[in-house]
Amino acid sequence: MARGPMHGERLADRTAERECLLCGSCCFSSSDTHIRVLESDRERLAELADRFTRRIGEHHYLSMEHGRCAALSVEPDGRFVCTIYEKRPAVCRELEPASAACLNEIDENRAVAILALESLVRRG
Repeated sequence: MARGPMHGERLADRTAERECLLCGSCCFSSSDTHIRVLESDRERLAELADRFTRRIGEHHYLSMEHGRCAALSVEPDGRFVCTIYEKRPAVCRELEPASAACLNEIDENRAVAILALESLVRRG
């Protein structure tokens, strides 16, 4: 399996999009309230809203499964692919690769991401 930036490796021909596909840290968290979903996001998600979001208290959030966003697909080649990319919530759209917020997500979620991936590998 390819290993991405969360493991300290980088592609020779780096682009922000490729780095995101090899990182995925922003999609990992131990919190069920990690990714807030606005009503406009639920409207954009349309028929996918009930499948990928959950209501907690007065707000909606992307569903988390095994420490990662339920919409995140971990591909056999090690890429992290958002299965709802075209309809993803505003907070995901606004997170710019290599921005301070992105680097903060990597710092905060790296350990959770590695644990979730190790668990995924064990489950097989």
